[in-house]
Amino acid sequence: MAEDMIVVAFDLYGTVLSTHSIVKQLGQHFSNANAQPVSTSRRRYQLEYTWRLNSMGHYSSFSKITRNTLGHAVAEHGEKLEEDAIDELLRAYDSLPSFPDVQPTLSQLADRSDITVVVFSNGTQSMVTNSVPASPDLSPHSAVFKQIITVDGVR
Repeated sequence: MAEDMIVVAFDLYGTVLSTHSIVKQLGQHFSNANAQPVSTSRRRYQLEYTWRLNSMGHYSSFSKITRNTLGHAVAEHGEKLEEDAIDELLRAYDSLPSFPDVQPTLSQLADRSDITVVVFSNGTQSMVTNSVPASPDLSPHSAVFKQIITVDGVR
C-alpha cells in the first residue's frame, strides 16, 4: 500500500448497519410495545457483554454474545422465544439495512482511488462476510470494501 494511501475503516454493526432494525422481526413475535424495548435492551446488553468479557480477559464469539443477549433482553421484558424463532432473528442479522447516509457515502468513496475502505468489526468473520453481501442496502456497494477485518481471529 502506498504511503499516501488513506484507509477508512467502518464498524459494521451500529455504524453502517442498523442493528435496531431487527425490531421489525421482533414485532412478529411480540407486541409492538415490547419489540422496541427488547431491541434496545438487546443492543445495550450486546455491547455491555462484549466490554465486560473483554475487561475480564474472557473470550466469547460475537455470534454467541448476540444470541445470549437476545435471550437476556427477551426474558427481561417478560417474553419468550422458541429456539427456531431465535435462529430466525439471528439470521435476520445477515440482511440488516444500512443507515441513510451510508449508501451516498460509499458511492462517493467508490470513486476515490486514493482511499481504501475496509470493514472492521467485532463480529465473527462469518457474520460479517454474510452481512455485507446480503444486506439489501450494502450489497450494491460490497465491492467498495477492499477488506473485512474482524477481531474474532485474535479473540
